[in-house]
Amino acid sequence: MVKKSNHSDAALLEMYRVALSNAETHPGISEALSGLGYDAEKLAEGNNLLNEAREAFNTCNQERDERMEAYGVFKAKQNLLSKQYTMHRKKAKILFRKDEFLQERLKIARAISSSYVPWIEAVKRFYAEISSSEELQANMLSLNVTAEELADANTKVGELEQARSEFMKEKGQSQDATMSKDAAMEKLNDWMSAFYSVARIAFDKQPQLMEALGKVVKN
Repeated sequence: MVKKSNHSDAALLEMYRVALSNAETHPGISEALSGLGYDAEKLAEGNNLLNEAREAFNTCNQERDERMEAYGVFKAKQNLLSKQYTMHRKKAKILFRKDEFLQERLKIARAISSSYVPWIEAVKRFYAEISSSEELQANMLSLNVTAEELADANTKVGELEQARSEFMKEKGQSQDATMSKDAAMEKLNDWMSAFYSVARIAFDKQPQLMEALGKVVKN
């Protein structure tokens, strides 16, 4: 089955809601469908599927919004740390340009990866090494990198990792909600497909009644 966008799911849910409502309340439609097995009990089955799909759709949207919010927090914290780290790294490269071994220890000898995992590992290694050495801290201070700045950077690392954990949790929940929504929509689509097939038979001589069920009838 082709996965539909949230917008098309919303349109389908509204079309199905109108169709089932009119199937229950429109005398001519209700009578014709009842004669082909779509009585009140059968229509209740469709409404139950509709309600389940609507609930799953709403949950999916809520989880998507929470994922996007968590991602925004994560990226904002990463950008703050990245800005600070980039400047500290530039200063360290100047200070330790003649010490290849130290450059390797600080992970500043070569270009840093833009991928998150190798990037954060390099950042953590950089601050851990400098924070554990009074000599390196003294060298960094010569270019106005204070102990307070280093402590702040380490704090930002912890905050960023917590924000990423929260984002990954929300991402997983969003994916689960999307799968549940898709499954609910698939069941509803299947039921409504059969419903419309029966309706076309019921209104073979009155095709305009299909308009009340959300289906456009060509003249």
